[in-house]
Amino acid sequence: MARIRVLNLEDVLFELKTILEYTDSAFNDFEREKLAKKMFEESIGIFKNKVNKINDFLNKLYGKVIDAKYNYKLSETELESLNLLNNDLLILEEGFNKLYDSTKTSSFPYTRLSKELETLITKLSFIEEKLDKFVESIGNMQEDEKRAREQLNNMKELLELSKSKIREYKLPIVPNNYFVELREAHDAIREIIKELDKKPINIEILNTRVDTGRDLIFKLFNTSNELVKSALLAENAIIYGNRYRAKKQYIDDSLNKSELLFIKGEYKKSLELTLNTIDIVEPGIYKKLLNLYEKNTE
Repeated sequence: MARIRVLNLEDVLFELKTILEYTDSAFNDFEREKLAKKMFEESIGIFKNKVNKINDFLNKLYGKVIDAKYNYKLSETELESLNLLNNDLLILEEGFNKLYDSTKTSSFPYTRLSKELETLITKLSFIEEKLDKFVESIGNMQEDEKRAREQLNNMKELLELSKSKIREYKLPIVPNNYFVELREAHDAIREIIKELDKKPINIEILNTRVDTGRDLIFKLFNTSNELVKSALLAENAIIYGNRYRAKKQYIDDSLNKSELLFIKGEYKKSLELTLNTIDIVEPGIYKKLLNLYEKNTE
């Protein structure tokens, strides 16, 4: 005002501009504080709801863990992680209470309070994610047990199919490797049953037993199919080749060797010798016999 009276307008304009910038800045800060206060009050509700939800979830989860400890072998790390999560939640609640109390006893800007509360909510979200993973791991154990029981039933069916196929075709001799694989398959199934009967179940060991058992059962099943297929093809090949015995002596000799191999249970060798012999006088015999086999086994 003193400068206005002496018409020092240049300095007046400069000082007015400074005052206007300051007031604009003050009003902007005030608006930010109003917005921050609104966000802070909304975030308080979000935080409290999350905490109540997690606390309720934790209480129920401890009950599930007691059941899970009876049914499944949980590692010390898994059990300890749940206690750590509970402790982390208590620390966060304590931090929230201090922050909330500060709004009653101290004059902190809401922009700062809102930022600190946002940090607490972010940490709370991390606890939620870890809890979800913990629950998922228990759920996976239940799924693994269910899958193991289903696969056990499938293995038993395949085992019976393998044995019935051998019995159905009445092979003159069943090679020793079949009985070795049959014993291994039976042992594998017994190991799976043994693991399923344990309380608590060690899921890692159970999954290993299931994988091993499945491989051995499929191996036996394939061996059974291969044995029957080779035996039938060899038998049909010898029968088919009998028409050429009288024409060529070497055919008669080879078919006699094939019959001996067949009787000894060496069906694949018998088949190969017979096919190689007949192929000399009738090329493409293998395809004909294979078509005949597929028709007979449909």
